[in-house]
Amino acid sequence: AGAHVVTVAATDARVKAGVALEALDAGRGAERRSFAPTAAQQAAMIKLARSGTAPTTDAVAAAMNDEESRVALAEYLPFRLIDQIPKDTAMLYLDTGGEPARAAAAFFAKALSVLP
Repeated sequence: AGAHVVTVAATDARVKAGVALEALDAGRGAERRSFAPTAAQQAAMIKLARSGTAPTTDAVAAAMNDEESRVALAEYLPFRLIDQIPKDTAMLYLDTGGEPARAAAAFFAKALSVLP
């Protein structure tokens, strides 16, 4: 959810601080421009929009979820917005090597121990 932290901090002025664990760095250094789906992506979007029925099995649901994720991630480039995060918004990026919960707990325990 680290990429979501970047996106929300860049688009919502109420955010005063953010902690991004294992942030997906999609869009880092990418030019800002509108999203135009490829023909294959557009066909997938139309197919998903027109299906209209709930998946009948776990396998069908997983396949549909995979397809929806591919379409959504094609245009999700949160780090294109990083320069829009206000300079007074505190941001902490933690790359924990795959153990985000343990690293976050250790970080916050250390930070809280120095508070009066």
